[in-house]
Amino acid sequence: MEKYSVVLLKECKIENYVSEDDAKIFEESVVLCELEDDFFEETSPEELLEYFAKKIPANKYTNAYGEEVSVEVVAVIDYFNLFENVEFDNFTEIYCRHLVEKKSMVVADVIEKYYPDFSMTK
Repeated sequence: MEKYSVVLLKECKIENYVSEDDAKIFEESVVLCELEDDFFEETSPEELLEYFAKKIPANKYTNAYGEEVSVEVVAVIDYFNLFENVEFDNFTEIYCRHLVEKKSMVVADVIEKYYPDFSMTK
């Protein structure tokens, strides 16, 4: 087993917009996890997305406008081996930042804007 730091992209999906804001929120999340050796090398990008979406289920809530919000993993951006001997609970989030974009932005646009060297799906 190896320890990794994994960069994920999440999208806030809202059903039945009530607010007049022209904003969609994406979230960059860094999680720590322990996985099989060569997990990333032996797993396709589609399987990686499915795996992390299952391990980190959607966070659902009702916002201040009464809209139903679902925050879901939509892309695996990158990963790094951890060489430090640190203890952690698997899939612990250690960092996140919110990326506020226009409602018209889609995942591919966000990846192009913030991660121009993104290569997990290329």
